Amino acid sequence: MDATRRIVSILDPGVIHGNDGKPLAVPLEIRKNGVYIFRWTIRLSTNGSYDVAAMYRVRLEPKTLRVSQSVNVNDDMDHIGAGRCTVTKKAK
Repeated sequence: MDATRRIVSILDPGVIHGNDGKPLAVPLEIRKNGVYIFRWTIRLSTNGSYDVAAMYRVRLEPKTLRVSQSVNVNDDMDHIGAGRCTVTKKAK
């Protein structure tokens, strides 16, 4: 995450697979209360047509590392989850 440039790199293996093997760079929104919001959409295709569209939304509280995520797949109901992040060394 680069808060100064307001860019987040999504490193999830499924996202990387759907992005030609590269992390996905998405815009970072910093709200007035300090909460980070980032969103992205993954479209997976077979035979040249899009079969799955998954829209992700992540909310991160940097002070407490609490995170919540919702995923909307093909305009179906949101799949949600929440938890706490752990800080690790930056990958080389």
